[in-house]
Amino acid sequence: MRLKKTNAVLGLLLSAVCLTHVVAEVGNGITHGALQSQNQIIARICGTIAILHVLISCYMLFISHEGKHMNQYPRENASTLLQRISGILMIIFLAFHVGVFNALAGHEGRDAGFFVLRTATAVLFYGTVFLHISLSFSRALITLGILSSRETKRRLDRILWVILGLGFIAASVLITYSYATFYFNGGRA
Repeated sequence: MRLKKTNAVLGLLLSAVCLTHVVAEVGNGITHGALQSQNQIIARICGTIAILHVLISCYMLFISHEGKHMNQYPRENASTLLQRISGILMIIFLAFHVGVFNALAGHEGRDAGFFVLRTATAVLFYGTVFLHISLSFSRALITLGILSSRETKRRLDRILWVILGLGFIAASVLITYSYATFYFNGGRA
């Protein structure tokens, strides 16, 4: 149970750092790269915490068999499965997210292909991040003993879905706008 609580704390910390990174990414796009170094520091912190969180999650799922009992609550089972799928997708899109930004760092010309790839990768990656956070946040609070009522969990989940859904839409629009502005200005601020 200590490992599960440690992972819950890491998940909450990762959520906070990821959301900070999204805000910094939007700010960096709007300011045409003025916040690049700060955003890279946040990204490295986020990556370190994510690696720890993923390793512990995989250990709990595959080795210690915590979370294998999925026959008691059908609704929770669907949510747990979606949480795991979104976690896997997040890892896949993270690889693309990092790969695209590394490719862009050495790419002199700004062509439409990179613009589309960069925008699509960012939107898909942040979409899975927001989905995973909305599925995981209240569960982490339950694991830590902060939240105990099912009704409170349901209310918190609904609030999170609305806030994170609106946040995702806003981030997607702002990221697309900032990337388009950068692209159409020929890579200049």
